Amino acid sequence: MTITLRPDQVQVAAYRGGYMAVPAVPGAGKTTVLAYLAADLIAEGRHLPGRILIVTYTNSAVGNFKNRIGQFLEARGLPRAGFEVRTIHSLAVQIVRERPEAIGWPDTFAVLDEVRRRTLVNALTAGWIAAHRDTWEALVREDVRNRDQALARWAEHTPELMSRLIQSFKARQLSPDDALSLTRGLPDTEPLRWAAEIYRDYQRALAREGLVDFDDMMLGAYRLLTGEPDLLERLRQRWTYVFEDEAQDSYRLQEQVLRLLAGPGGNFVRVGDPNQAIMGSFTTAEPALFRAFIREPGVDVRPLTMAGRSSQEIIDLANELVRWTCQDYPEPGCRDALEPQYIQRVPRGMGQSNPEPEGRRVLVRDFPAYEEEMDRIAGLAARSVRLYPEATVGVLLPTHAMVDRMLALLRDREAPAIPVGRTAPLERLRLGSDLLAALAFLAAPHVPERRAAAARLEPYLDRWLADAVQPADVLLLRMAADLRLSGEDLALAQYLALRARRLLEEEPLYGPGDVARELADALGRSGWLADALYDRQGFEPQPGVVYVTTCHAAKGLEWDTVYVAGLTRGFFTGGLRDRTLSEQWSLVPGQVNPEARALALLDQLAGAGGVSEDPAAAFKREQIGEKIRLLYVAITRARRNLLLSYHWRNERGYDTAPPPAVVRLRQFVQARR
Repeated sequence: MTITLRPDQVQVAAYRGGYMAVPAVPGAGKTTVLAYLAADLIAEGRHLPGRILIVTYTNSAVGNFKNRIGQFLEARGLPRAGFEVRTIHSLAVQIVRERPEAIGWPDTFAVLDEVRRRTLVNALTAGWIAAHRDTWEALVREDVRNRDQALARWAEHTPELMSRLIQSFKARQLSPDDALSLTRGLPDTEPLRWAAEIYRDYQRALAREGLVDFDDMMLGAYRLLTGEPDLLERLRQRWTYVFEDEAQDSYRLQEQVLRLLAGPGGNFVRVGDPNQAIMGSFTTAEPALFRAFIREPGVDVRPLTMAGRSSQEIIDLANELVRWTCQDYPEPGCRDALEPQYIQRVPRGMGQSNPEPEGRRVLVRDFPAYEEEMDRIAGLAARSVRLYPEATVGVLLPTHAMVDRMLALLRDREAPAIPVGRTAPLERLRLGSDLLAALAFLAAPHVPERRAAAARLEPYLDRWLADAVQPADVLLLRMAADLRLSGEDLALAQYLALRARRLLEEEPLYGPGDVARELADALGRSGWLADALYDRQGFEPQPGVVYVTTCHAAKGLEWDTVYVAGLTRGFFTGGLRDRTLSEQWSLVPGQVNPEARALALLDQLAGAGGVSEDPAAAFKREQIGEKIRLLYVAITRARRNLLLSYHWRNERGYDTAPPPAVVRLRQFVQARR
């Protein structure tokens, strides 16, 4: 297997040791060049006496890296060996299982999946509210219109807030006792104090069942590496190079674990795009960390700036968004939302060539109202697949509700449409959790906690024990048959079986319990269903179909023609006066953004800094920055044609407007016509 490396890729592939940062523009081919580099290092024997560790985020990315590196090694006449690819969470599990007793964990600990975690936090929050109803209600304004509706919205928001704050305690390495001690002096009406109490009950519930969550796993790995120097040294000998993919989505504890594994004078390569850091709203990701790493003294920075994905017209639009944001954004505090890193087209003869369509192919349009915009975009997308059946088409929208509406409109037009990246319904997530719990039980039926975790499948457990000697993939298919699964439920079971089979090919000594542990990571990650249906890094949309997805879920994908609709301030916050989804305007003054207030208080109490005069404003600037980056991601999904659109009256009949970035891009497009 041979490839032609571009000049920017050559400089990355020339790396041989030390700390290196690789900021990469969209479509720069970072997976290819990392795999090529790993194969080169292995071919030269530089990885010895250990292996190269590649850390990424999804199981499909793991598979893609393994395949690419294997191909490059085979092209050199070498076996597929000398490297290891893991998700960050499976890496943490592997580290902790080296010596769990050193941090007080039993050998039989199990990882709590996201479904059960959400259910547990919801139940504990509901119990806390029931016991402190007056305190909880006191945060809702007495004069709010329709107070019952306001209370219902606050009840829906509170569990999510508690979940985020529990994660924040753990990210700061605070135990429940630490959290309770820090917050004891706060007024009863501070949600941060509520979260500390729920955190205590949450950890007690996990301890009773011998469970840990993914945040515990990372914290446990950190505690082991810092408390067991002999283990740390052994792991450094095992992994002589550490590569981190998607480093813009890293968070502090993860970065600390990877730095420990690499060592201060070790070999550490971090690859990512600061301008595609869009996960802060959903995870504990801290985009500033990778930016700081890029500027760290002693770090060798080798950017990947060439990309052959998009036409020059689309590249120019993306670059203008970067330039204008950095230099002219109306809110000066948001001018650091993007790094001044610009996309360059690929010189001819150096790999993938940029599309060169004739005429103007980038438009920015407005519509009087939401429904008119949605209807018109559906019509244009349907027309596109009909007139240009050889091209791929994607429609990107801000919310899942808009995705559902667009799919309905496309069905009305009898246009073939496929949703991408939808989170699974809770029932399907629970089914996946149950199947893996049953698989773990079959590996250790003598452990009471294993049977309890699989209780929803109790009528079948003893029947399946008779087949427990079978490989994990066979067991999963047997479960699906006995449960008489069909449709998407059957597809889920088959997906898990396929992943199990691939895992067993790579790790032939794995038993059902090992497979269950590895696959649990997929169920614990945001967007895992998209990972199940598509290899996200290798997913190739088919022509003749309209793919509909959210802007967030589109990251890593690309289409010939892209429609990005719903670009209004209601979804793409543009200024400090705009409302955001995290704000609760029915709450009392000072608590309109309870998460911002709570995190600022937590930083103050934990000694990480004082509370700013307006923590909500600082929080909102971060959200504005993420929305700017989300727009950048959406633009760079397009190869040949791009339409950005917005409306002036939303679905509830209220006036709205485009954010400043969209206004500027429309001016830019019009000026070039």
